[in-house]
Amino acid sequence: MWTGSGTPIGSRSSTGTRRAGRRWFARRSGASFGGTTGYDARRAEHATSLSSHRPGGRVAVGRARRLTAPRRLGVPHRHAAPMDVLGIFAKYWRPGSVKTRLAATIGAEGAAALSREFLALLLRRMASQAARRYVVGSPPESLSAFEQMAGPDWECVAQVPGDLGRRLAAFFEDAFQRGARRVIVLGSDSPTVPQSAIDRAWEELDRHDVVLGPTADGGYYLVGASRLVPELFQAIPWSTERVWRTTVNRLRACDARHAALPAWYDVDSAPDLMRLQRELADPPWSETTLRRLVDDLVRGMGGRYAQS
Repeated sequence: MWTGSGTPIGSRSSTGTRRAGRRWFARRSGASFGGTTGYDARRAEHATSLSSHRPGGRVAVGRARRLTAPRRLGVPHRHAAPMDVLGIFAKYWRPGSVKTRLAATIGAEGAAALSREFLALLLRRMASQAARRYVVGSPPESLSAFEQMAGPDWECVAQVPGDLGRRLAAFFEDAFQRGARRVIVLGSDSPTVPQSAIDRAWEELDRHDVVLGPTADGGYYLVGASRLVPELFQAIPWSTERVWRTTVNRLRACDARHAALPAWYDVDSAPDLMRLQRELADPPWSETTLRRLVDDLVRGMGGRYAQS
């Protein structure tokens, strides 16, 4: 959904169309995909060795069951020219409802401000990445706030009801049924994900059915597909360290060709925040609002966490 696709080729829907997305909603527990703490980072690093798994054959997918109303996304009809679609899954930055683990250290207001700036930075970075770009937000009553932040380069729709797997599946299914060629989704907990990883994700989808970007906690920061793979999100133990491993095993079982990107990190804990601070000290991040916010938050932690 981002990078590699050049200048946007699709027309944006009107604000009225974006607001129509409010009918489809779901509650969301976070902005990254699965995973938990306490996961051995070496597993995620090893995940890159799974890159370019290509079994002998492909399984026919057939016609998948519809999960949502047919025109939820502002995507052209399936007979339109193929296009690339990018989605960012995000939760509204209400104090007390986002980044609750970090909030225990930096406070609910600080965690909410951090969540907002993560999304704002991603929206700026990804604003020219695909023909169609979506903020897939939760809860539905906050879509106007997402629209105000995103501006005219993004369309805002609400997440459907159900667990994370169903919400992701609904987005991919609708995009492919409306003519998408490649679809990528990322969460908003990895605001500095390297551009090279995004570029590579698009490229891998020219050769594979699925691409995944692993995180150190056993989840993934990016998921993309070049065709509908129903097994991709089925029976996954979300919010555990088994998300990545289970997903890869399911892809192998259904003969879906998949590739892995280099591992990256979500910002979910105080050590993660300090790692982000070190990264933001260098260009091109050094002049960003996010850098100033992170500096303030880390300073407020009072040196309780050692640099690692």
